Amino acid sequence: MTDRPAATFVLPASGRAQVYVLAEAAAVPSGFALRAAGWLSQEEQLRWQRLLQPADRRRFLLSRLLLRGVLSQLTGVEAAELQFERSASGKPWLAAPRPEPTLEFNLSHTTGLLALAVSQASAIGVDVESEDRAVAVLALAERYFTAAEAAGLRALGGEARRTQFFRLWTLKEAYLKACGNGLSQGLDACEFAFTADGEPRLQRALDDPQRWSCHVRTLGKLQLAVAVAQPATALDLLEVEPGDFFR
Repeated sequence: MTDRPAATFVLPASGRAQVYVLAEAAAVPSGFALRAAGWLSQEEQLRWQRLLQPADRRRFLLSRLLLRGVLSQLTGVEAAELQFERSASGKPWLAAPRPEPTLEFNLSHTTGLLALAVSQASAIGVDVESEDRAVAVLALAERYFTAAEAAGLRALGGEARRTQFFRLWTLKEAYLKACGNGLSQGLDACEFAFTADGEPRLQRALDDPQRWSCHVRTLGKLQLAVAVAQPATALDLLEVEPGDFFR
């Protein structure tokens, strides 16, 4: 553990959403694996045991630590006692306890970072992607994005095109995850544009675009996006470490 002050966990206020981020390379306290594994449900234990690579096993424990640790702090319920279920489309939700108003959450990870988005009473989705992924951004955009989005990317070049591609990709995934559909609807089911100051605006959606608040943040070579089913929602980005849950 470090000497950094422990993170403060407070339920997001009305009109705000939170994203807790945890670095994959974060230092872990002594006995981390044993203590974190004690929080897992039987189903999570089985998933963990099936992973063969040490890096995959550690990442899985960190993801459960982030999910269960944050929600435990916010609900006041022991992390091991939290119970999750999945909707018909596979989106997890907190089955017990059932706080009022409902506590909504969504989890994402990429190489180097894990992110958990939380809101009260509003559907929420988060996605984080690394710009270092070896992908043909223009070819993918022309195949999976809307015509307007692909045209906007063609007008850019070099790193600007790659950055904008991943900003769009994460925004789309975050929105579709918030809707509970994942990528089954297709990335062209929604369309984003950007204001003069670079803020994203949902132009076309599966429902009313005006009911959504969308955010995108650049974290080094990572792009992180959040979609919340509540207009004009502010976003709080909160960094945590494994030791914050074991003090």
